[in-house]
Amino acid sequence: NCKENIHNFYALLKTIINKKVSRKHAIFRISNGECYVRDNSSTNHTFINGQLLQPGVEVMLSNDDNIRMGDEEFKYWVR
Repeated sequence: NCKENIHNFYALLKTIINKKVSRKHAIFRISNGECYVRDNSSTNHTFINGQLLQPGVEVMLSNDDNIRMGDEEFKYWVR
C-alpha cells in the first residue's frame, strides 16, 4: 500500500537526526496509487537511483528505487 509506505517513511524521517537532511528537504505525494517525490530546493540535494533531481521537478517512484537525501539512503518498495 503506497499510502501506508509513505506514512511509515515520514515516521522514519522524523527519527533521523542529520543536519544534511532538513524537515523540508523533499516533498512526497501520492496520486492515483502512485508515489512521487520532488526536491524542495534542498542544499544537499535529492537523488533517485544516483540521478540528481532538479529542484521542483516531480518524479514518480518505482519499486526498488534508491532514494538519497543528503547522505541518508532509503529503498522504496511496494508490497
